[in-house]
Amino acid sequence: MRMITKAIRLKWEIPEAMFRVVPIQVAKILQDGSTREKLAAMKVLIACHGQNEQPEPQPQQTQINVGVKVDATATSDDRRNKVAAIVERLRSRRLPEQPAG
Repeated sequence: MRMITKAIRLKWEIPEAMFRVVPIQVAKILQDGSTREKLAAMKVLIACHGQNEQPEPQPQQTQINVGVKVDATATSDDRRNKVAAIVERLRSRRLPEQPAG
């Protein structure tokens, strides 16, 4: 019974013939078995019920959007001039340094 419970919980591939035989055996054990056997049979039923209640997990799609503006016409000199103009604008906006003290 433990192996059947483990197989159900871990979703091992169980042959179709077992799906027909196991419920009949579990029902017989629940009627005529010892207390220990009945507990084991109940664990099998609980595992079966738990598997039936859980929906099949759907694979999640991962979508990655990357936005990159590429200016293929700009040369390295054009880029360098743009960066230099930005740096110059930033320098001109700075406040004059205050004397320490």
